[in-house]
Amino acid sequence: MLDLWANDRIELVVSPSIMEEYERILARMDRKMPERADFWRLFIAQYSTIVEAPSAFRICRDPKDDMFLDCAVAAVAKYVISGDKDLLTLKNVSGVEILSPATFLSRLGV
Repeated sequence: MLDLWANDRIELVVSPSIMEEYERILARMDRKMPERADFWRLFIAQYSTIVEAPSAFRICRDPKDDMFLDCAVAAVAKYVISGDKDLLTLKNVSGVEILSPATFLSRLGV
Protein backbone atom coordinates (compact mmCIF):
# COMPACT_ATOMS: atom_id res chain seq x y z
CA MET A 1 0.00 0.00 0.00
CA LEU A 2 2.78 2.42 0.87
CA ASP A 3 4.52 1.81 -2.47
CA LEU A 4 1.26 2.43 -4.34
CA TRP A 5 0.73 5.59 -2.35
CA ALA A 6 4.28 6.92 -2.72
CA ASN A 7 4.26 6.18 -6.46
CA ASP A 8 0.98 8.03 -7.04
CA ARG A 9 -0.98 4.90 -7.94
CA ILE A 10 -3.42 5.65 -5.14
CA GLU A 11 -4.27 8.92 -3.46
CA LEU A 12 -4.55 9.45 0.26
CA VAL A 13 -7.23 11.99 1.05
CA VAL A 14 -7.43 13.39 4.55
CA SER A 15 -9.46 16.02 6.32
CA PRO A 16 -8.21 18.39 9.01
CA SER A 17 -9.80 16.16 11.68
CA ILE A 18 -8.00 13.10 10.28
CA MET A 19 -4.74 15.04 10.28
CA GLU A 20 -5.36 15.90 13.95
CA GLU A 21 -5.84 12.20 14.69
CA TYR A 22 -2.62 11.32 12.85
CA GLU A 23 -0.80 14.03 14.81
CA ARG A 24 -2.02 12.55 18.12
CA ILE A 25 -0.64 9.17 17.04
CA LEU A 26 2.65 10.70 15.90
CA ALA A 27 2.99 12.65 19.16
CA ARG A 28 2.96 9.33 21.02
CA MET A 29 5.53 7.96 18.57
CA ASP A 30 7.72 11.04 19.20
CA ARG A 31 8.59 9.77 22.66
CA LYS A 32 10.08 6.49 21.43
CA MET A 33 11.01 7.12 17.79
CA PRO A 34 11.19 10.86 17.06
CA GLU A 35 12.95 10.43 13.72
CA ARG A 36 10.28 8.00 12.51
CA ALA A 37 7.50 10.35 13.63
CA ASP A 38 9.13 13.22 11.73
CA PHE A 39 9.45 11.03 8.64
CA TRP A 40 5.72 10.23 8.72
CA ARG A 41 4.75 13.87 9.24
CA LEU A 42 6.67 14.85 6.11
CA PHE A 43 5.48 11.82 4.13
CA ILE A 44 1.82 12.45 4.91
CA ALA A 45 2.16 16.16 4.14
CA GLN A 46 3.87 15.47 0.82
CA TYR A 47 1.75 12.58 -0.42
CA SER A 48 -1.78 13.38 0.71
CA THR A 49 -4.58 15.65 -0.37
CA ILE A 50 -6.45 17.61 2.26
CA VAL A 51 -10.17 18.18 1.78
CA GLU A 52 -12.70 19.98 3.90
CA ALA A 53 -15.19 17.43 5.12
CA PRO A 54 -18.26 18.54 7.04
CA SER A 55 -19.46 16.18 9.76
CA ALA A 56 -22.30 14.43 7.99
CA PHE A 57 -22.26 10.84 9.20
CA ARG A 58 -23.19 9.34 12.53
CA ILE A 59 -23.33 5.67 11.61
CA CYS A 60 -20.19 3.95 12.88
CA ARG A 61 -20.22 1.92 16.06
CA ASP A 62 -17.17 3.98 17.00
CA PRO A 63 -18.22 7.61 16.41
CA LYS A 64 -14.56 8.64 15.92
CA ASP A 65 -14.55 6.62 12.68
CA ASP A 66 -17.27 8.75 11.08
CA MET A 67 -14.63 11.33 10.09
CA PHE A 68 -13.19 8.83 7.59
CA LEU A 69 -16.58 8.45 5.92
CA ASP A 70 -17.11 12.22 5.93
CA CYS A 71 -13.74 12.68 4.23
CA ALA A 72 -14.26 9.94 1.65
CA VAL A 73 -17.68 11.23 0.62
CA ALA A 74 -16.48 14.86 0.49
CA ALA A 75 -13.56 13.79 -1.72
CA VAL A 76 -15.82 11.63 -3.91
CA ALA A 77 -13.48 8.73 -3.17
CA LYS A 78 -14.07 5.24 -4.52
CA TYR A 79 -12.76 3.46 -1.45
CA VAL A 80 -11.97 3.67 2.23
CA ILE A 81 -9.16 1.21 2.92
CA SER A 82 -9.07 0.17 6.55
CA GLY A 83 -8.47 -2.70 8.90
CA ASP A 84 -10.94 -1.22 11.37
CA LYS A 85 -13.80 -3.67 11.93
CA ASP A 86 -16.24 -0.88 12.79
CA LEU A 87 -15.73 0.57 9.32
CA LEU A 88 -15.47 -2.74 7.45
CA THR A 89 -18.88 -3.92 8.70
CA LEU A 90 -20.47 -1.01 6.82
CA LYS A 91 -19.17 -2.27 3.42
CA ASN A 92 -20.49 0.71 1.42
CA VAL A 93 -21.55 4.21 2.40
CA SER A 94 -22.89 6.67 -0.16
CA GLY A 95 -21.19 4.79 -2.97
CA VAL A 96 -17.82 4.54 -1.20
CA GLU A 97 -16.71 0.94 -0.77
CA ILE A 98 -15.00 0.08 2.50
CA LEU A 99 -12.35 -2.58 1.97
CA SER A 100 -9.56 -4.21 3.92
CA PRO A 101 -6.06 -3.61 2.56
CA ALA A 102 -5.84 -7.26 1.46
CA THR A 103 -9.11 -7.08 -0.48
CA PHE A 104 -8.12 -3.80 -2.10
CA LEU A 105 -4.69 -5.13 -3.15
CA SER A 106 -6.31 -8.27 -4.50
CA ARG A 107 -8.65 -6.19 -6.66
CA LEU A 108 -5.65 -4.32 -8.02
CA GLY A 109 -3.91 -7.59 -8.75
CA VAL A 110 -1.02 -6.68 -6.47
